[in-house]
Amino acid sequence: GNDAQKTMGIILGLLSVGIWALFGSGIYALVMGTKINRDVAKQFITDLQSGNVTAAEAATDGSLSAGELQSVSDRLKAQGQLTDITTLSFNANATPGNKQVVLAGAITFGSKQVPFQMTQVKSGDQWKVTQFVLDPNNATGIRRGPGSGGSATAPAGSGESSDEK
Repeated sequence: GNDAQKTMGIILGLLSVGIWALFGSGIYALVMGTKINRDVAKQFITDLQSGNVTAAEAATDGSLSAGELQSVSDRLKAQGQLTDITTLSFNANATPGNKQVVLAGAITFGSKQVPFQMTQVKSGDQWKVTQFVLDPNNATGIRRGPGSGGSATAPAGSGESSDEK
């Protein structure tokens, strides 16, 4: 049975190497696959922090207004010198015809860190920003949907209804 044990050992050894190679390439693909989204996030935040609202607006899917972007840009500029942008979590959702990722991370200004959350959707062959929230725990930033305009009343004819207003 010695030859059978050697053969079995070789088969298991090769199988194990194959599984680890597959697993490793999967992790590599995941990290590399998120690089484009991290790059979009870094460029968007850098543009806003430097006051380049036009470039930031071009990186959105059109759902974020120039006024909303300007407001976030002013808040980022008030934080001081941007020293780093780190993505800490990444969540991808894909359904036929709809690819979406949610990134969360931290923007570093010297010794201060401000958390952020961003949603991106795939539009054609490009990723576009649809939501950006600074300090999501304090929920200030840009969100789509009812009441995102920041006004105290819903515009006439918008179809929005709320008991709070």
